Amino acid sequence: MGRRFSFFALCPNRLRMRVGRNKSVAAFFKSAGISPQKRLGQHFLKDALISQDVVAACELENEDVVVEIGAGLGVLTLPLREKAKKVFAIELDGRIAQILRERILPKDANNVEVVRGDALGFDFHEVCEKYGRKLKAVGNLPYSISTPILFKLIKSRDALSLAVLMFQKEVSDRIVAKPGNKSYGILSVLSQYFTKAEPIMVVSPESFYPQPKVNSAVVRLRFGISPRVVAEDETLFTAVVKAAFGKRRKFLRNALTYGLNLSLKEVNNLLSVSGIDGRRRAETLSVEEFVKLSNILKRIRLYN
Repeated sequence: MGRRFSFFALCPNRLRMRVGRNKSVAAFFKSAGISPQKRLGQHFLKDALISQDVVAACELENEDVVVEIGAGLGVLTLPLREKAKKVFAIELDGRIAQILRERILPKDANNVEVVRGDALGFDFHEVCEKYGRKLKAVGNLPYSISTPILFKLIKSRDALSLAVLMFQKEVSDRIVAKPGNKSYGILSVLSQYFTKAEPIMVVSPESFYPQPKVNSAVVRLRFGISPRVVAEDETLFTAVVKAAFGKRRKFLRNALTYGLNLSLKEVNNLLSVSGIDGRRRAETLSVEEFVKLSNILKRIRLYN
């Protein structure tokens, strides 16, 4: 692959990028004979100050094991390896994974394992069990797979303590939105039930190469936080949320009738017992109200 390349050569701690302008990053890609792939949604973070803030948000300790999703050219990988015990740097693009491994990471980066593959197939539970501690996840996520990645992490939440993720700002707004907000929906309810979601910062397009057309934003998700009201059946809870928002322009009673394949009489009974007005729309319900609906529906089913 030729000589070893570093974006961090001007700073002893390898954090400051040598290429601060898009044309310099573009020149590196040209010299490597490759270009970012649109089909993979590749926008490489190139701002070292942003990377420092993202790493700081991970609240790393010496014994932490980190899974980096979309390692790219190592702008997060390098500072992560300085603070964590182990870094699994997942990169789907084989060309970029090889460059990271052979030309960017220092030869003594023994605590970094570059994983060529899809983060959706990564076994968080297996790694958690191997190291005997919960993992932390971090990444600049391709916009096209950001929601599947989030649901993958939620599904793997028993193996995670924290995640710091960069999304398209529209997605981050949905994650942290409150009832009554136009961004409030399925992603909001499920994220806020299974995690504690915190907005960290907005990142401008100029911080990436190539530049995306929209702003990005970083969100920190804390796992293992006990919800104020516990869903007795998480699968049913998820089904109720998806049914309610499946026809979000309709009244709640109509959306639930259609989405849960129940009769209107059954739905009216559910809403009456829950004390929730069926003329409300899904975006007005709190997370706790969705939990209440699913718990009562479970009990009605048990006794009928």
